Formats: sequence, structure tokens, C-alpha cells
Amino acid sequence: MIERHITFEVMPGNETAFESTVKQWLAWTRERPCCFANSWLLREQPQPTHFHIVLRFDSPELAAAWSASTEHNELSPKIKPLFSKASAVSLDVVG
Repeated sequence: MIERHITFEVMPGNETAFESTVKQWLAWTRERPCCFANSWLLREQPQPTHFHIVLRFDSPELAAAWSASTEHNELSPKIKPLFSKASAVSLDVVG
């Protein structure tokens, strides 16, 4: 099992738009699962402009398929104007 954690520094004033867009996208992907075992949107405390998307995949192949998916490619241009910085890490779930 693989988890991908993506951290976003959302530009001040764009928090609601970012949260709404990602929530809609996650709801849509849950209805048409491409490869997720699970997914979450998290907001840091006390940093309301820092968000995390956590995606859990059953295999590295499914994680790679998500990165190349239409769903992923449709989300990126919608949220890109809303954040100033993003970083990602992939983790093996070992316990």
C-alpha cells in the first residue's frame, strides 16, 4: 500500500476556493474510483493557508496510474492559480 501526501501553501484569500474545488474533486473521484483506496483533504492548524491531500493506493502501479489519469489532469489547472507552493512525498504503508 502506498500513500501520497501533497502539501499546498494556498495564497491568502484563496482558502475557500481551494477547499471547495478539492472537496468537489474528491467527491467526484470517490464516485468514479480510478485507483484510490482512500483520500482526505486536511487543513493545518494553526496555518489555515496550508492544506494536505492524502491519497492511499493499493499498489505503486495504481499510484502511477492516478498520476497519469484524466482525473488528475483535470484537477491541476483548477487549483494551480490558488496556491503558491506545493510539495509531495510518497510513502510505503508498513503498519
